[in-house]
Amino acid sequence: MKRLQSECPENPLKKIILLNANTSDIVPLRKWPLENFVELGKQLLENSEFTVVLTGSPEEKDVCVDLALQINPDRTVNFAGKTSFKELITLYSISDLLITNDSGPVHFASTTEIPILALFGPGSTVDFRPMSPNAKVISLELACSPCVSVFNQKKSSCDDNQCMKQISVQMVVKETQKILGK
Repeated sequence: MKRLQSECPENPLKKIILLNANTSDIVPLRKWPLENFVELGKQLLENSEFTVVLTGSPEEKDVCVDLALQINPDRTVNFAGKTSFKELITLYSISDLLITNDSGPVHFASTTEIPILALFGPGSTVDFRPMSPNAKVISLELACSPCVSVFNQKKSSCDDNQCMKQISVQMVVKETQKILGK
């Protein structure tokens, strides 16, 4: 916790919303558009005391630097590539909410008590939903979903992930407000 506080001395990190944009190319179809994460971050900071903390791998660090600048550099902290696995679990345990697409971190967070909002599109919500009782999944369940699975080596002929693009920022904000009791 002390190291986390030292990363942002101007902001006391009292209320934290974690955003994991998961910009890696492991399964690109699972990505929610980055511009949606930017708009979401901006809306979450409006009229609130929250700090947005971005998480991700070292490979995602530069993209997250740009996200932080676009959201609000004074109230957004980029921890992408800066935490060990143990520190990430600690970060989950002191945060108020994790918002992420279908990715490894959604399952790591399931080992803690953090409320989770997971955005699913091409992956199966039956097979891969987070196992936490504190998890909420947003999935449009389009006719073409799920299109990636272990049976097709997580490959799909889809080149336009409407299942993720059609999840609106407002849908995510609305669910976030429900989770946070606002």
